[in-house]
Amino acid sequence: ANNSTWDVDLGYTAGGFALTYGVDETDAWTATATASLGGGATLKGYVGSVNGNDVADLGINLSF
Repeated sequence: ANNSTWDVDLGYTAGGFALTYGVDETDAWTATATASLGGGATLKGYVGSVNGNDVADLGINLSF
């Protein structure tokens, strides 16, 4: 039996943008991008494959 578990996560940030990517031993992966829109607003997009299901999300976070 192979009971090893592992995760690999990479990230890059430049200016108001951030990109991340992660994968694990089950081939589940995620990619996220965020961008600062100014005035406390942030745009965030997410795609991935979790438990064999493709997922995607896009939203705006507001901070007051």
